[in-house]
Amino acid sequence: MKRIPALLLVICLFSADLSADNVYRKFDRFVRKIMMSGLDTTYITMASTSWEIPVNLGVHGRAYRITTAEGIRERDNSGNIGQYGVGIGYHGLDFIWTNDFGRNNRGSDYFEFNFYDNYLGFQMMNSTREDNGVGYYSATYGCYFAFNGKRYSYPASIYGNYIQKKSAGSPMIFFWYDKNKSWNMNGPNGDESYELHTFSLCGGYGYNFVLNGGRTLFNITAAAGLMAPYWGISAQTRFSFIHWFTENIRINASAVQYSSAGWKSGAAELLSSEWMASIGLGICFGK
Repeated sequence: MKRIPALLLVICLFSADLSADNVYRKFDRFVRKIMMSGLDTTYITMASTSWEIPVNLGVHGRAYRITTAEGIRERDNSGNIGQYGVGIGYHGLDFIWTNDFGRNNRGSDYFEFNFYDNYLGFQMMNSTREDNGVGYYSATYGCYFAFNGKRYSYPASIYGNYIQKKSAGSPMIFFWYDKNKSWNMNGPNGDESYELHTFSLCGGYGYNFVLNGGRTLFNITAAAGLMAPYWGISAQTRFSFIHWFTENIRINASAVQYSSAGWKSGAAELLSSEWMASIGLGICFGK
Protein backbone atom coordinates (compact mmCIF):
# COMPACT_ATOMS: atom_id res chain seq x y z
CA MET A 1 0.00 0.00 0.00
CA LYS A 2 2.90 2.36 0.68
CA ARG A 3 3.97 2.01 -2.94
CA ILE A 4 0.76 3.57 -4.31
CA PRO A 5 1.25 7.09 -2.79
CA ALA A 6 4.91 6.99 -3.80
CA LEU A 7 3.96 6.02 -7.36
CA LEU A 8 1.33 8.76 -7.50
CA LEU A 9 3.93 11.28 -6.27
CA VAL A 10 6.37 10.23 -8.99
CA ILE A 11 3.63 10.52 -11.64
CA CYS A 12 2.66 13.99 -10.41
CA LEU A 13 6.27 15.20 -10.38
CA PHE A 14 6.86 13.76 -13.85
CA SER A 15 3.70 15.40 -15.17
CA ALA A 16 4.68 18.75 -13.65
CA ASP A 17 8.10 18.47 -15.23
CA LEU A 18 6.54 17.77 -18.65
CA SER A 19 4.19 20.69 -18.17
CA ALA A 20 7.01 23.09 -17.26
CA ASP A 21 9.07 21.87 -20.20
CA ASN A 22 6.10 22.35 -22.52
CA VAL A 23 5.53 25.92 -21.24
CA TYR A 24 9.21 26.77 -21.77
CA ARG A 25 9.19 25.35 -25.29
CA LYS A 26 6.12 27.39 -26.22
CA PHE A 27 7.69 30.52 -24.74
CA ASP A 28 10.94 29.93 -26.60
CA ARG A 29 9.11 29.43 -29.90
CA PHE A 30 7.20 32.65 -29.23
CA VAL A 31 10.45 34.57 -28.62
CA ARG A 32 11.99 33.16 -31.79
CA LYS A 33 8.91 34.09 -33.80
CA ILE A 34 9.08 37.70 -32.57
CA MET A 35 12.81 37.98 -33.22
CA MET A 36 12.47 36.70 -36.80
CA SER A 37 9.32 38.68 -37.59
CA GLY A 38 9.75 40.72 -40.77
CA LEU A 39 13.28 39.46 -41.50
CA ASP A 40 14.44 38.01 -44.81
CA THR A 41 15.26 34.38 -44.01
CA THR A 42 17.48 34.05 -47.08
CA TYR A 43 19.87 36.51 -45.37
CA ILE A 44 19.26 36.03 -41.64
CA THR A 45 18.44 33.10 -39.41
CA MET A 46 18.67 32.34 -35.70
CA ALA A 47 21.12 30.13 -33.89
CA SER A 48 19.76 26.66 -33.18
CA THR A 49 20.48 27.15 -29.47
CA SER A 50 18.77 29.61 -27.12
CA TRP A 51 21.21 29.91 -24.20
CA GLU A 52 24.90 30.68 -23.93
CA ILE A 53 27.69 31.07 -21.40
CA PRO A 54 30.02 33.84 -22.67
CA VAL A 55 33.60 34.16 -21.40
CA ASN A 56 35.42 37.37 -22.37
CA LEU A 57 38.89 38.88 -22.03
CA GLY A 58 39.75 42.41 -23.15
CA VAL A 59 40.97 45.94 -22.53
CA HIS A 60 39.22 49.31 -22.41
CA GLY A 61 40.26 52.88 -21.79
CA ARG A 62 39.43 56.54 -22.16
CA ALA A 63 41.40 59.76 -22.60
CA TYR A 64 40.24 63.36 -22.84
CA ARG A 65 41.60 66.89 -22.69
CA ILE A 66 39.48 69.97 -21.95
CA THR A 67 40.45 73.63 -22.08
CA THR A 68 37.77 76.10 -20.95
CA ALA A 69 37.34 79.72 -21.99
CA GLU A 70 38.62 80.69 -18.52
CA GLY A 71 41.87 78.81 -19.14
CA ILE A 72 41.04 75.84 -16.88
CA ARG A 73 42.59 72.63 -18.14
CA GLU A 74 41.36 69.14 -17.30
CA ARG A 75 42.80 65.95 -18.67
CA ASP A 76 42.65 62.22 -18.02
CA ASN A 77 44.19 59.14 -19.59
CA SER A 78 43.19 55.83 -18.04
CA GLY A 79 45.61 53.81 -20.16
CA ASN A 80 44.73 50.24 -21.07
CA ILE A 81 42.68 48.60 -18.31
CA GLY A 82 42.46 44.81 -18.52
CA GLN A 83 39.12 43.15 -17.98
CA TYR A 84 37.69 39.65 -17.80
CA GLY A 85 34.11 38.49 -17.57
CA VAL A 86 31.78 35.49 -17.55
CA GLY A 87 28.01 35.42 -17.76
CA ILE A 88 24.78 33.82 -18.93
CA GLY A 89 22.70 34.85 -21.92
CA TYR A 90 19.36 34.12 -23.55
CA HIS A 91 18.98 34.98 -27.25
CA GLY A 92 21.63 37.70 -27.02
CA LEU A 93 20.34 39.37 -23.85
CA ASP A 94 23.45 38.71 -21.76
CA PHE A 95 24.25 39.39 -18.14
CA ILE A 96 28.04 39.34 -17.72
CA TRP A 97 29.94 39.76 -14.49
CA THR A 98 33.18 41.65 -15.18
CA ASN A 99 36.25 42.65 -13.21
CA ASP A 100 39.18 44.90 -14.05
CA PHE A 101 42.79 43.95 -13.46
CA GLY A 102 46.26 45.41 -14.04
CA ARG A 103 48.23 48.41 -12.87
CA ASN A 104 45.44 50.90 -13.62
CA ASN A 105 42.91 49.07 -11.46
CA ARG A 106 43.08 51.44 -8.49
CA GLY A 107 39.61 51.70 -7.04
CA SER A 108 38.12 51.19 -10.49
CA ASP A 109 34.56 50.16 -11.18
CA TYR A 110 33.21 49.30 -14.62
CA PHE A 111 29.67 48.44 -15.76
CA GLU A 112 28.35 47.81 -19.27
CA PHE A 113 24.95 46.80 -20.59
CA ASN A 114 24.18 46.22 -24.27
CA PHE A 115 21.09 45.14 -26.17
CA TYR A 116 21.50 44.74 -29.92
CA ASP A 117 18.72 43.89 -32.36
CA ASN A 118 18.73 44.05 -36.15
CA TYR A 119 16.94 47.39 -36.35
CA LEU A 120 17.52 49.01 -32.94
CA GLY A 121 20.10 48.75 -30.17
CA PHE A 122 21.09 50.35 -26.88
CA GLN A 123 24.42 50.63 -25.06
CA MET A 124 25.31 51.88 -21.58
CA MET A 125 28.80 52.11 -20.06
CA ASN A 126 29.89 53.55 -16.70
CA SER A 127 33.34 53.62 -15.12
CA THR A 128 34.87 55.17 -11.99
CA ARG A 129 38.54 55.22 -11.04
CA GLU A 130 41.13 57.11 -8.96
CA ASP A 131 44.58 58.32 -9.97
CA ASN A 132 46.95 60.38 -7.77
CA GLY A 133 44.20 61.70 -5.54
CA VAL A 134 41.88 62.64 -8.41
CA GLY A 135 38.62 60.79 -9.01
CA TYR A 136 37.29 60.24 -12.53
CA TYR A 137 33.80 59.21 -13.60
CA SER A 138 32.66 58.62 -17.17
CA ALA A 139 29.35 57.46 -18.61
CA THR A 140 28.27 56.78 -22.18
CA TYR A 141 24.70 56.12 -23.32
CA GLY A 142 24.12 55.32 -26.96
CA CYS A 143 21.64 53.86 -29.41
CA TYR A 144 21.53 53.03 -33.12
CA PHE A 145 19.10 52.38 -35.96
CA ALA A 146 19.86 50.17 -38.98
CA PHE A 147 17.76 50.98 -42.04
CA ASN A 148 18.25 47.55 -43.67
CA GLY A 149 17.62 45.46 -40.57
CA LYS A 150 15.54 43.11 -42.71
CA ARG A 151 18.67 41.71 -44.39
CA TYR A 152 21.55 43.05 -42.29
CA SER A 153 22.19 41.82 -38.72
CA TYR A 154 24.45 44.07 -36.64
CA PRO A 155 24.36 41.70 -33.61
CA ALA A 156 25.33 38.68 -35.76
CA SER A 157 28.96 39.82 -35.48
CA ILE A 158 28.83 40.38 -31.71
CA TYR A 159 26.52 37.95 -29.92
CA GLY A 160 25.63 35.26 -32.40
CA ASN A 161 21.95 35.23 -31.44
CA TYR A 162 21.39 35.91 -35.13
CA ILE A 163 23.39 34.31 -37.95
CA GLN A 164 24.05 36.22 -41.18
CA LYS A 165 23.71 33.67 -43.98
CA LYS A 166 24.61 35.98 -46.90
CA SER A 167 26.75 39.13 -46.98
CA ALA A 168 24.79 42.36 -46.50
CA GLY A 169 25.12 45.93 -45.26
CA SER A 170 23.01 48.83 -44.07
CA PRO A 171 23.11 52.61 -43.59
CA MET A 172 23.02 53.38 -39.85
CA ILE A 173 22.37 56.26 -37.46
CA PHE A 174 24.07 56.49 -34.04
CA PHE A 175 23.39 58.76 -31.07
CA TRP A 176 25.62 59.15 -27.98
CA TYR A 177 25.45 61.07 -24.76
CA ASP A 178 28.72 61.33 -22.79
CA LYS A 179 29.29 62.57 -19.26
CA ASN A 180 32.75 63.09 -17.77
CA LYS A 181 33.44 64.23 -14.22
CA SER A 182 36.62 64.72 -12.18
CA TRP A 183 37.09 65.77 -8.56
CA ASN A 184 39.83 66.31 -6.01
CA MET A 185 39.50 63.47 -3.55
CA ASN A 186 41.70 65.32 -1.04
CA GLY A 187 39.70 68.56 -1.21
CA PRO A 188 37.06 69.72 1.30
CA ASN A 189 34.46 66.94 1.36
CA GLY A 190 35.80 65.83 -1.98
CA ASP A 191 33.47 68.29 -3.71
CA GLU A 192 35.89 70.22 -5.93
CA SER A 193 34.70 68.91 -9.26
CA TYR A 194 34.40 69.59 -12.96
CA GLU A 195 31.69 68.15 -15.24
CA LEU A 196 31.36 67.91 -19.01
CA HIS A 197 28.31 66.84 -21.02
CA THR A 198 28.38 66.21 -24.79
CA PHE A 199 25.96 64.86 -27.40
CA SER A 200 26.81 63.27 -30.75
CA LEU A 201 24.68 62.36 -33.77
CA CYS A 202 26.42 60.34 -36.48
CA GLY A 203 25.57 58.58 -39.71
CA GLY A 204 27.47 55.69 -41.23
CA TYR A 205 27.41 52.24 -42.72
CA GLY A 206 27.84 48.68 -41.47
CA TYR A 207 28.67 45.62 -43.54
CA ASN A 208 28.84 41.89 -42.77
CA PHE A 209 31.13 39.84 -45.00
CA VAL A 210 30.13 36.17 -44.71
CA LEU A 211 32.06 32.96 -45.37
CA ASN A 212 31.18 29.26 -44.99
CA GLY A 213 27.45 29.88 -45.22
CA GLY A 214 27.44 32.06 -42.11
CA ARG A 215 29.86 30.14 -39.91
CA THR A 216 32.48 32.87 -40.32
CA LEU A 217 31.72 36.58 -40.38
CA PHE A 218 33.72 39.82 -40.57
CA ASN A 219 32.06 43.14 -39.79
CA ILE A 220 33.20 46.69 -40.32
CA THR A 221 31.14 49.66 -39.16
CA ALA A 222 32.08 53.31 -39.46
CA ALA A 223 30.18 56.51 -38.67
CA ALA A 224 30.86 60.23 -38.33
CA GLY A 225 28.80 63.28 -37.46
CA LEU A 226 28.33 66.33 -35.25
CA MET A 227 28.98 66.92 -31.56
CA ALA A 228 27.52 69.59 -29.23
CA PRO A 229 27.74 71.86 -27.24
CA TYR A 230 31.48 71.74 -27.97
CA TRP A 231 30.74 72.04 -31.67
CA GLY A 232 32.83 69.67 -33.69
CA ILE A 233 32.94 66.12 -35.04
CA SER A 234 32.55 62.62 -33.59
CA ALA A 235 33.50 59.34 -35.22
CA GLN A 236 33.27 55.61 -34.51
CA THR A 237 35.00 52.62 -36.08
CA ARG A 238 34.28 48.99 -35.22
CA PHE A 239 35.87 45.77 -36.48
CA SER A 240 34.27 42.47 -35.43
CA PHE A 241 34.79 38.79 -36.13
CA ILE A 242 32.86 35.66 -35.20
CA HIS A 243 33.34 32.01 -36.08
CA TRP A 244 31.15 29.00 -35.24
CA PHE A 245 33.13 25.77 -34.77
CA THR A 246 29.91 23.88 -34.07
CA GLU A 247 26.39 24.97 -33.20
CA ASN A 248 27.47 24.84 -29.54
CA ILE A 249 30.87 26.59 -29.61
CA ARG A 250 31.81 29.94 -31.15
CA ILE A 251 34.58 32.52 -30.76
CA ASN A 252 34.40 36.25 -31.36
CA ALA A 253 36.67 39.29 -31.32
CA SER A 254 36.08 43.01 -31.70
CA ALA A 255 37.87 46.36 -31.58
CA VAL A 256 36.06 49.69 -31.21
CA GLN A 257 37.35 53.27 -31.33
CA TYR A 258 35.38 56.44 -30.48
CA SER A 259 36.92 59.87 -31.13
CA SER A 260 35.66 63.44 -30.95
CA ALA A 261 37.00 66.99 -31.23
CA GLY A 262 35.06 70.18 -30.57
CA TRP A 263 35.40 73.90 -29.92
CA LYS A 264 33.40 76.66 -28.25
CA SER A 265 33.70 80.45 -28.33
CA GLY A 266 36.53 81.86 -26.24
CA ALA A 267 39.14 79.31 -27.36
CA ALA A 268 37.55 76.47 -25.39
CA GLU A 269 38.32 73.03 -26.82
CA LEU A 270 37.70 69.35 -26.21
CA LEU A 271 39.56 66.28 -27.48
CA SER A 272 38.44 62.83 -26.37
CA SER A 273 39.01 59.20 -27.28
CA GLU A 274 37.63 55.89 -26.03
CA TRP A 275 38.61 52.38 -27.06
CA MET A 276 37.67 48.76 -26.38
CA ALA A 277 39.03 45.44 -27.62
CA SER A 278 38.02 41.92 -26.60
CA ILE A 279 38.09 38.24 -27.47
CA GLY A 280 35.47 35.79 -26.28
CA LEU A 281 34.30 32.21 -26.22
CA GLY A 282 30.62 31.29 -26.29
CA ILE A 283 29.35 27.91 -25.06
CA CYS A 284 25.84 27.57 -26.46
CA PHE A 285 23.11 25.14 -25.39
CA GLY A 286 19.35 24.71 -25.15
CA LYS A 287 18.62 23.54 -28.70
